[in-house]
Amino acid sequence: DALGVVETTTVASAIVAADVALKTATVDLLELRIANGLGGKSFFTLTGFHGVHVSLGIIMLMALVGIITRSKVPGDKAEVVELIGLYWHFVDVVWVVIFTLVYLIPA
Repeated sequence: DALGVVETTTVASAIVAADVALKTATVDLLELRIANGLGGKSFFTLTGFHGVHVSLGIIMLMALVGIITRSKVPGDKAEVVELIGLYWHFVDVVWVVIFTLVYLIPA
């Protein structure tokens, strides 16, 4: 039902926004700086670009919540729902790759 979608999407967006904030705090905790050579530059490039895409995904998900709360999703907006879902899953798969490269594979 539409109410469940709105609640779930809103909660998921809040959790992801908190995750972005935690990743920002991680940078401070690990004292990573761009000046720390290739490792620092790579970390900032990978996680920075990903963070921008996650933020765009949150904006798109909240726009989707707006569409759903106004009314049922009209037929001409059904493709938008699919594209937002595909984008969000793309961002998720990219994070799995980044997590593997940055955290799981030793330097």
